Amino acid sequence: MLYPRHGAIPKTWILLVSQSTVYMFSNEKILTIICDTMRNSILYYYAGKAVISKKGDLKGYGTVWFYLEGIANILSLSNVQRKHRVTFNSTPNEVFLVYKVDGTT
Repeated sequence: MLYPRHGAIPKTWILLVSQSTVYMFSNEKILTIICDTMRNSILYYYAGKAVISKKGDLKGYGTVWFYLEGIANILSLSNVQRKHRVTFNSTPNEVFLVYKVDGTT
């Protein structure tokens, strides 16, 4: 099964969100060099707000915000498109394909 059961998003998934300008990760195992930032970011969302004070490096992408209490690993589709070619495959599983520098997806 491709999709998670009971609404849980697997911690290894990276979501491309078309309505977001945020790039935030909650899984520290995906990131390297997580450190405190000199300036916090405040993220407002449907359940309130989160004060984010850490950043980490995502291999092949760059620096992203890190928030351990987040529910998902999120990249802004528009930000990813600035760095990589992105296509949408409607069959069989409705996925976005992000093309890395080496040509892999």
